[in-house]
Amino acid sequence: MPIQPRPFSVTLSSLQTNRNSVILSERGPRRSSAQDSQAIVQSTKVEGDTETSIDCFSVHKTTSFSYPFNLSYDYQVNSDGSSYQTTKSNQGDVVDVNDGISFGPWHPGISSQLSNNVIAQDTLNFDASGNFTGNTGAKSSQSYQSNDSLSGCYSEKLESASGVLTSATKGAPCQPW
Repeated sequence: MPIQPRPFSVTLSSLQTNRNSVILSERGPRRSSAQDSQAIVQSTKVEGDTETSIDCFSVHKTTSFSYPFNLSYDYQVNSDGSSYQTTKSNQGDVVDVNDGISFGPWHPGISSQLSNNVIAQDTLNFDASGNFTGNTGAKSSQSYQSNDSLSGCYSEKLESASGVLTSATKGAPCQPW
């Protein structure tokens, strides 16, 4: 007996993107020509909504991806002519997926969330001739959290200073979404 094709449909009801909303700003009053401060804020977000149906089986899936990025830059010349440049960044990756799988009232939907955030800072130092003399204050941290309705929560946080891992914490308390 030949297999009969079943009705199948996929509907993409919405897809929204907000790519590269970049805001540049100079923070605070400039005290002299020997100082420069800038801040960059960038946000990229993609959202989707999909409906899939086969016979009595249907899936309604919503997905959201967000990539926030902040960068600050501070440059200062000291009275002796030496200078330093401090750069700080904060970059994230946030994903939220909800699968509304329907087999009737006995099967709930599946959802998952992921958050990954990295914060880094470093200061570059220069002598009065503009020669690089080294860096100070290098530090970074990364926080990762994954949570879904099937396997629960996993989280980890890493921290470093001067290029050396100083802390690794697995199983840090999961934060509510």
